[in-house]
Amino acid sequence: MSTPKARREEVYHGFFEDGSALSISKLKERVKGRVPKDVGIDSLVQARCDRLPKKTCLSKKRLKKTDTNHPILVGFNNEVIDGRHRVFKGREVGANHIKAIRVTRKDLEAAKVL
Repeated sequence: MSTPKARREEVYHGFFEDGSALSISKLKERVKGRVPKDVGIDSLVQARCDRLPKKTCLSKKRLKKTDTNHPILVGFNNEVIDGRHRVFKGREVGANHIKAIRVTRKDLEAAKVL
């Protein structure tokens, strides 16, 4: 019997102004149970990669498999923290809204990796 693979830690390097990283895994755990709300796709800010899917680091295969029903994580300024691929997929299929969980500054600080 094989042992299950451990999930790799999802880290957003250089997220904070001081260069610290953000643990996406810790952030997801912190917001677990919060009810997602519909957010207008056009209101979202994608600081790292706000381009068309074919010009991003996202493969066509990954976009095809993407489930837009899974909520994205957005910051207080509507920056997409987790779920860029779901936003791109939503745009690709012509969606106007996407499910999102808004995170607070406190949430972000709690998920900071020093």
